Amino acid sequence: MDLSRQQPPEQAPPGQRGFVTTAPATLDDPFTVTVPGFSEEHFYEITRWMPRGEDLPAIGDEVLVLLDDHGDPWVVAWWPG
Repeated sequence: MDLSRQQPPEQAPPGQRGFVTTAPATLDDPFTVTVPGFSEEHFYEITRWMPRGEDLPAIGDEVLVLLDDHGDPWVVAWWPG
């Protein structure tokens, strides 16, 4: 590897780890998450997510959050805490 060549700038990862702060009560409900990589003081309302059968995200569960080209947050995966 030629270290004398200029390296491309590091890019932010496409997704960030977050945590559920308010859980949905039904399959159609939004929920909120905090994403320390984006901002520890800002909460995102998640309206775009996929349930796993009848299982719902719970408070404290880890989530993978992506922002789409309109800046809307999506939870593309979640893992029970």
